[in-house]
Amino acid sequence: MLKITSANSLSVIVKMMTGFITNKVLAIFVGPQGMGYVGNFRDFFLVIQTVATLGLSNGIIKYVAEFKKDLRKLSQILSTSLGITLIAASVCGLGVFFTASYWNNQLFSGTDNYVFVIQMAALSVPVYGLYTLLLAVINGYSKYKIYIVSNIAVNLIGLLITIFLVWKYDLEGALYSIILIPIVSLFITLFFIYKKREKAKLFNISNVHFETLKKFKNYIIMAMISGLAVPFVRIAIRDLIEIHDGISATGYWEAMFRISNMYLLFFTTLMTLYILPKFSENNSDKVFRFEVQNFYKTVLPVFGMALLVLYLLRSYVILILQTEAFMEMEKLFAWQLAGDFFKVASMVIAYRFIAQNMIWHFIITEILSILIYYLLCHWLIPVYGFVGAAGAYAVQMLVYLLLVVFIFRKPLFNRQV
Repeated sequence: MLKITSANSLSVIVKMMTGFITNKVLAIFVGPQGMGYVGNFRDFFLVIQTVATLGLSNGIIKYVAEFKKDLRKLSQILSTSLGITLIAASVCGLGVFFTASYWNNQLFSGTDNYVFVIQMAALSVPVYGLYTLLLAVINGYSKYKIYIVSNIAVNLIGLLITIFLVWKYDLEGALYSIILIPIVSLFITLFFIYKKREKAKLFNISNVHFETLKKFKNYIIMAMISGLAVPFVRIAIRDLIEIHDGISATGYWEAMFRISNMYLLFFTTLMTLYILPKFSENNSDKVFRFEVQNFYKTVLPVFGMALLVLYLLRSYVILILQTEAFMEMEKLFAWQLAGDFFKVASMVIAYRFIAQNMIWHFIITEILSILIYYLLCHWLIPVYGFVGAAGAYAVQMLVYLLLVVFIFRKPLFNRQV
C-alpha cells in the first residue's frame, strides 16, 4: 500500500496543483455566484455520467481483477460492459438533449443562457462512458503506472483547457471545460495504452451475455443510489442555501467543497487503485482486518495532522486558493475538515461492501447516510445559514463511520475469524 501511495502521491500533487490554479481562476473570473453555478452544473454532469455508465466501474474493477487469467470469462465481462455502456449512454444523452431547457431552468435559476451547453454535455456522454470503462479495466489489471501517468497528463492538459476557456468566456467557458476535459482524457489514455492494443480483442460483440449482465446487477443498483442521490441532494442544498443566505453563499460552500475534494482525491484514488482490487482478490477476514489496521496506523494519523495544520492556516488558504471575496467560507473549515476525517476513516472499511457484493448493506447505509444529511441540512441551514450544511456533513460522516464499524465489528475485532 505504501508503494502505491508513494507513486500515487505524484499524481495527487499534480491534481492538487491544477485544482489550486483552477480554483484561483474561477474565483477571479466568475466569483462566488459563478462558483455556485459551476457546482450545480458539475453535479448535474455527474448524474448523467452515472446514468450513462450505469455505475459499472467498481464491478468491472472487481471482475477484471478476478478473471484476468481466464480470457474467456474476461472477454464476456468486457464485451458485456461495452454493450451496456453504449446503450445506456446513448439513451441518456438523447434524453438530456431534448430536455435541456428544463434542466437549464433547474440549474441556473430560470435563465435561458446555457441550454446549448447542456445539449453539448448530452452529446459528450457516450465518450465519457467509454473513458470510464477504459479506466476501470486499467484499475482491474492493477496497471498503476499507466493510470497515474495518464492522470498526470489529463490534469495538466485539462488545466490549460480550463484556463483558456474561463479567461475567454468566463462562466460559460468554465461550463464547457467540464464537458471537454473527459473527452480529451479519453484520447490521452488511449495514447498511453496504445502498446496494449492487443487487449482490444477481448471486446467482442459476440461475447455479450445476459448471464454476465446479471453479475453487474448489484453494482448498478449501488451506483445508481449514490451516483444519483448525492449530486441531486447537493443541488437541493445549494437551492436551500440560496434561499436563506443568497447565491454568493452557495459559492462559499462550493469553494469549500472543491478544496476538500483536492486532498480527498488522494484517498479515493488509493481506494480504487489498491483497496478495492486487494479486497476483490482475497476476501478473507484476515486480509480485511490487516489492511484496515495498516491504513489506520500509517495513513490516517498523517491525514489528521494535515487537517489540523490546514485548519490553523485556513485564512491564508482562502486567500491563496480563492480571493478575499471568499473569506466568509472560513466559518466552514472546522465542520468540513472533521467530516472529511470521518469520511476517510469509513471509506477503507466501506469498500468491502463493493468487494464482497454486499448490496443490501450498502443500500441501507447509503440511503440512511444521505437521508440524515438531507434532513439535518433542512434543520440547520434555516438556523445557521450555509455553515449548517457543513455541520450536517460532519454529523453524517460520523454516523456513517460508526455504522460501518458496527456492521464489520466481527472481522475487525474478532481475531478468531
